[in-house]
Amino acid sequence: MAEALVPVLEPLTTALAWPPPGALTAVAAALAQAAPPAPDDDGDAPWLRADQRLTARRLVGTMKRHGGALLADPVGSGKTFVALAVARALRGESPVAVVVPAPLVPQWRRRAEECGVPVEVISHTAVSRGRSPDPGTSLVVIDESHHFRHPDTRRYAHLSRFLVGRRVLCVTATPVVNRLEDLADQLLLGVRDDALRGGGTISLRRALRNGESIPALGELIVATPTPTLMPVRNERETRWDGAQDPDTPSWVSSLDRLMLSPRGAIAALVRCVLLSAAASSPAALRAALGRYAQLLRHAGEAQRAGMPIDRRMIRQFTAEAPEQLLLWELLPVVAGGSPLPLDDLEGVERLRATIDLADPDPKAATLSRLLSDGTPTLVFANAVATVPYLRDRLIGVAPAWITGVRAGWRHIHVPREQVLDWFRPGAPEVSPWVLLSSDVAAEGLDLQRAARVVHYDLPWTPMRLAQREGRSRRLGGHHTEVEVITLRPPPWLERRLRIGATLQRKALLGRRVGLEGDDSPWRWRHDLAAEWASGVGTWGVAAMSGEREELLVGLQVGPDDIGAWPTALVIIDADGGWTESGLAVGAFLTRVRSGSPTKLEYADQERWRARIAPFARVLLRRVTESAWAGGPQTPESRALIARAQAFVGQAGRARDATALRRAEELLQFAARGHTAGEELLVGELVAADDPTLARQEIGPLTTGAGIRTIKVLGAIAVAPR
Repeated sequence: MAEALVPVLEPLTTALAWPPPGALTAVAAALAQAAPPAPDDDGDAPWLRADQRLTARRLVGTMKRHGGALLADPVGSGKTFVALAVARALRGESPVAVVVPAPLVPQWRRRAEECGVPVEVISHTAVSRGRSPDPGTSLVVIDESHHFRHPDTRRYAHLSRFLVGRRVLCVTATPVVNRLEDLADQLLLGVRDDALRGGGTISLRRALRNGESIPALGELIVATPTPTLMPVRNERETRWDGAQDPDTPSWVSSLDRLMLSPRGAIAALVRCVLLSAAASSPAALRAALGRYAQLLRHAGEAQRAGMPIDRRMIRQFTAEAPEQLLLWELLPVVAGGSPLPLDDLEGVERLRATIDLADPDPKAATLSRLLSDGTPTLVFANAVATVPYLRDRLIGVAPAWITGVRAGWRHIHVPREQVLDWFRPGAPEVSPWVLLSSDVAAEGLDLQRAARVVHYDLPWTPMRLAQREGRSRRLGGHHTEVEVITLRPPPWLERRLRIGATLQRKALLGRRVGLEGDDSPWRWRHDLAAEWASGVGTWGVAAMSGEREELLVGLQVGPDDIGAWPTALVIIDADGGWTESGLAVGAFLTRVRSGSPTKLEYADQERWRARIAPFARVLLRRVTESAWAGGPQTPESRALIARAQAFVGQAGRARDATALRRAEELLQFAARGHTAGEELLVGELVAADDPTLARQEIGPLTTGAGIRTIKVLGAIAVAPR
């Protein structure tokens, strides 16, 4: 009857229907398990450990929703087997391509054969040379994907263009190397730049470039904690004898007298390379000085021929330069002046002649004493020249050694695989027990026989440290503890190079985007689901007694066609204030385990529904506004939009329905976010005679905006005692 109608003060409350009553712990389990992105049952595989099955299922679900994902589990935790499970679930009838560093090709083939997953394995090097996987491939796994973090490299451009329209799984324990954009560039190999617009992030690349916190990043990244069965890391630092001496060696003054270059960037680069070599060994310094002398000779010949010296020559000199030396920042060399002072040649040769490799070396002597206990050990050096130098210095050790092109024992050359077999599980005890290596053996290899890792030289990125330690600190080894020893440079060298400070700064990058740390804006969701994984979840509403009145509620906005966060978990207090803090949600659910169930009356439900409505309105606005927001456009995409609009007008005037549909599809493609390969495709379409004919390449399209619904999945109220 009309007289029974009452005004609705908050219309949104009419859409917030309560689910049926449920058991307290069952509702809590359902809320916790819905915190991360929804897993997919297809991801299970018989070879996975119990803790890996959920990881694989989450990756499969993410790749079905977004076309790509990144697996960032710790080094040595079995990412290869998880990736093979994903490949098994998603390959269908198509072949699976696996792109890996060249040293890992045999290992990946063995693992795939063991698991019965047919794959085509090609190396990063082959991709750099222009080779592509089988064109029938629908799924590509990129192992150690941090090697594809620079869009301006040939390997990145070639592979990213091939990946258009294909699912992509990136695998690396160290996705952030020097900058947060490293992470964006890897994700964009398989997902579009606006994949998380439903979570409020319009552009992944822009957000990471600006160092923004992205709560929805867990929709694309799976990074689980270190497995409990992983060997314990026992770390200690030491300085080699004499390293406490604050005095700068006399040869440094000779180096300071060299001009190195009239251009500041090149001079800093050359000086850093020489000092880094000096930090490694006298042999490395002599080799670096020899390369610099050769570079000066090339510069002289180029000058006499009237030719400028180019970046390629400088890059050859910096062949062993650390990752933080961004050579692309060097200004292009122009004719009319050499960037290198030819007068330096005499001083360089004189300084090089003063280096006697037979002189006492306190750093090598310190290493020799560390190795005297017979513990199987991996020793990593930055410079290739340091490896044979230490081989000759370590009297009584008889180490095995490996560099980029050679391997051996003592002065005998031995096949590389044989040397690595000496340090794999099950190797005979009579095998060599010390392996000297450059960073060529610092990725992907299983060398669990070693119970100790020595950082003879400090690299320039925490990524290198983690990769080195991961050779021994892996699942499947027979050591419960792995000792990690770092030889720190002397104070005078640290003041000049600031290696330690650089490592500390870069180590914080992963924390800023949630890859590590307890304050991650998204990892808490995965941890929460793992904590409640054994419980049977049921959607419903429950209540328990407590000290203060509050409500934990799970809300979902649908349809989820633009990557909206699956479930919003929020705690609302008696005054209507709310928090989405992961720590607060986790603490609330912890109290549920020991809580006393009580009944939630109808009047209480109505009161709580009115308190939920303001947050629900904010959530709806967040999703809807991002749905209508324009994509992250580049100059090329804006040019393609203009061309598509022109084709729309032409087709409309001609009343050509087929041409109009093609033009509208092109317009939708141009206006949305793109993967790295699609960005290249956009440039090609701008130059095409009729870009509307490229429908098969632009992939599935969505309107991006539609009717949004919101519902309460589950809720737990706390009623004061």
